[in-house]
Amino acid sequence: THRQGPARPDGRPVPSVHAPFIARPRLFAWAPYSAPMREAFHDQLDGIFADLSEICGQVEVAVREATKALMTGDVHTADQVISGDKAIDAARERVDDTSFQLLSLQQPVAGDLRMIVSALRMVSELERMGDLSVHVAKIARLRVPSVAVPEELRPTMERMAETAEDIDRKSTRLNSSHGS
Repeated sequence: THRQGPARPDGRPVPSVHAPFIARPRLFAWAPYSAPMREAFHDQLDGIFADLSEICGQVEVAVREATKALMTGDVHTADQVISGDKAIDAARERVDDTSFQLLSLQQPVAGDLRMIVSALRMVSELERMGDLSVHVAKIARLRVPSVAVPEELRPTMERMAETAEDIDRKSTRLNSSHGS
């Protein structure tokens, strides 16, 4: 038997203080993303990786040119590396902004979330490589007219620069293959 609650003098039941928690409206399950929203999400994600590829190319040039400036004492090349860092920084800000926008508005999960977090980590490391290239270029500029690297260390420095460029090229290929 179902027990009735207290009644008013006119016979109507007294509403329970628990009614809002018991008699809730029926919840409807909606698809979390409509097809156009998912398409827009993936377009923005592809844009992030296109920006990452662009940054990789800029960093590759910065590393190569900073090394050249360090080895030759070329002030003009060092100045180009230093001024080129603004473009890398601006591209990093674009990737950060788009990534955080996707995180907050789309609330990605699983694989999509891992992709965005990976992009954020990669862009910070690439930006750091660009900043280190600027540092190398500034050292080269400070040492003019002499060369900053002693002759006996040149082969080691050249191998280090080649390794850094190789890492950046691999990152570029990885980012370029994202959409494939």
